[in-house]
Amino acid sequence: ELYPALIMIYSAGSSCIAAGQYGTLEAVLTRAKALGRGRETEAIKVLRCPLGDGINWSFLPERGREWTPLNNLLFDSMKNLVREVFRDDRRYEEAFDRYEYLSALVHYDLERQANPEGHVWAPIGRFGWRNRRYRIPTVIDWVRQDIETEGASWGPLRAGLFGGSLERATEVKRLFDEWVARATQGWGF
Repeated sequence: ELYPALIMIYSAGSSCIAAGQYGTLEAVLTRAKALGRGRETEAIKVLRCPLGDGINWSFLPERGREWTPLNNLLFDSMKNLVREVFRDDRRYEEAFDRYEYLSALVHYDLERQANPEGHVWAPIGRFGWRNRRYRIPTVIDWVRQDIETEGASWGPLRAGLFGGSLERATEVKRLFDEWVARATQGWGF
C-alpha cells in the first residue's frame, strides 16, 4: 500500500540529488510528513523499504533471494519514470544510491536526536551490498569524500541537514557506517 508513495519520495529524492537541489531534498527528507503508528512523523521514517528475515516476500517471488528486494524493485520500476531527468543509466544509478544512502543517514540522525541514549536504526538500501565484494568505491566512499573535500560547504549541510553541523554529520556517518557493517556482516561479502 505504500509502494506508490515510495516511488514518489524516491523519485523526488533522486532527482534532487541529480540536480544538486539539497534545499528541496531537505524538505523531502525532514518536512514531508506521513502517518506512522497513529501519529504524524517524518515521511522517511514511514516510507522506507523494509528489510529482514521476518518479512514475507511472497508478493515478490522473483526477488525473494535478494538482500534488498523492494529497493531493487523500486530501482527497476523508477528507471523509465525518470529517464528524462537522467538520460543515462550510470547517472540514474548514482543518484538513486546517493539518495538512498543520504536518506538513511538523515533517518539515523533523526532517530538519534529523538532517542540519544537508545538503540538507533535506519534502513539499509542497495548501498549495503552494491560493489562491496569487488572492493570498488561505493556511495559510502563517495559521501565520505564529499564531506572531506567540501567540509562545511557540503550541499546537504548548507541545506540544513544534520542541523547544518559538519561534526554532527561526520559522527552520524561514522556511527551509521559501523552499524551497517555489523548488520550486513552475514550477507556473504
